[in-house]
Amino acid sequence: MNLEEYIDYNLNNSPLVIYCNNQNKAIKLFKELKHLEHKHIIIQADVLSPPGKNDLNKMNDWFRDLIESINMKILSGPHVVYCDMVGNRGFAGVCAIETSHICIHLWDEDNPGKMELDVYTCSSLDPAIVLDKIRAFNPVKYEYTLIDREHGQRVLENKVIRL
Repeated sequence: MNLEEYIDYNLNNSPLVIYCNNQNKAIKLFKELKHLEHKHIIIQADVLSPPGKNDLNKMNDWFRDLIESINMKILSGPHVVYCDMVGNRGFAGVCAIETSHICIHLWDEDNPGKMELDVYTCSSLDPAIVLDKIRAFNPVKYEYTLIDREHGQRVLENKVIRL
């Protein structure tokens, strides 16, 4: 199969190179690549209602609801497990999505409990939707950072919210 090199430029003028055997396919791929945004939100929260050991189904449902709410497609998962180790007791969950990944950790030993959520996508991301979904755990305080990874590691938002 003969592959030809096609070159175009993304929104920040970085070269995109595609090797394929069909110019129309290359044009379609370039259009798809140019819409990638590389957004990343990292959230830490103190929560009053962390899920307990018997809430595995609830956690899986929460994960699926979050993914649907931000218009992402599941590739694998969600994979959610409960850890019984003293000092690290709580849920850990990961999900591979079509545009990257989501992972969460919820510890239920402390009062308030602790939550860490990481959502990375090569697509657009509305932080308000993600922040709304953590309300299921009754946060009393959360801090989040929204990062534009398309243009280095540019911080778009960094906020601490006390409820």
